[in-house]
Amino acid sequence: MGKRLDTRLSEADRLALEQVVRKSADWRARERAKTLLLLSQPLLSREVAKLQNLHIETVRMTWQHWARSYPPPAG
Repeated sequence: MGKRLDTRLSEADRLALEQVVRKSADWRARERAKTLLLLSQPLLSREVAKLQNLHIETVRMTWQHWARSYPPPAG
């Protein structure tokens, strides 16, 4: 059984990531945004990695970077 990351996104974050997926000229930014959006669904890291043809550590590192850079508001 895999471990599920705590990957809740705020509505504002989800909308911003969807905008990146649709509008960004940077393919890397689009792929990272897709990874984060998939992780916010009830999927395991390994399932997201398989869907995107990525290594599982790439998926985990993408989430960890996001979580450090954009911590949830206190309260």
